[in-house]
Amino acid sequence: MGLFFILCFLLIRAYSMTRTQQFTLLAIYGALIEWLQALTGYRSGDIYDWIADVLGIVLLFAALDFWRVFTSKWHDRRKNKNG
Repeated sequence: MGLFFILCFLLIRAYSMTRTQQFTLLAIYGALIEWLQALTGYRSGDIYDWIADVLGIVLLFAALDFWRVFTSKWHDRRKNKNG
C-alpha cells in the first residue's frame, strides 16, 4: 500500500494526467504484477495485495484533497488577518 502511495505521487509529479487515468494505469499495473506473480512457481498472486495497492492510490488522492483544502483555508485565514 505504501509503495503504491509513493508510486502514485511520483506519477502525478512526472506526468500530466487526470485522476481517472492515474488510477486506471496504476490499478492495472498492480493487477498485472499480481497476475505475473501467480504465473511464477515460487510467488502467489493475491487479490488482497491488489486491494492494498488500490487503497494506496486512493489514500494519496484523499491526502492531496485534504492538503488542498487545509492550505486554502490557511491562506484564507492569513489573508483575512492581514487584510
